[in-house]
Amino acid sequence: MYGVYKLELSVCVLQLADDGHYDADGIRRRRDDVLERWRKLKEALLANRERLGEAQSLQQFSRDADEMEIWITEKLQTATDESYKDPSNIQVSICFVNCLGQR
Repeated sequence: MYGVYKLELSVCVLQLADDGHYDADGIRRRRDDVLERWRKLKEALLANRERLGEAQSLQQFSRDADEMEIWITEKLQTATDESYKDPSNIQVSICFVNCLGQR
């Protein structure tokens, strides 16, 4: 989109220079300055986009780690529960798993 504006700027500068404008050198310098500032702005925007992508990845990892920690805590509670070690509960759990597998 902005490539068109840069092209139009360059064309206008060349036309002014070809027409013998009294400040053609100053106009070229200003064009070069504008194009250089545009290049730096694009570089900064790309660097910012990259940092945002890294932050998003870190946030996703943190969210996944939190979910995993909650899951581990739930499983640890079940595993350390004394009633879980009772042989009658193990038999019920095995039956439950087998019933689910048959569906």
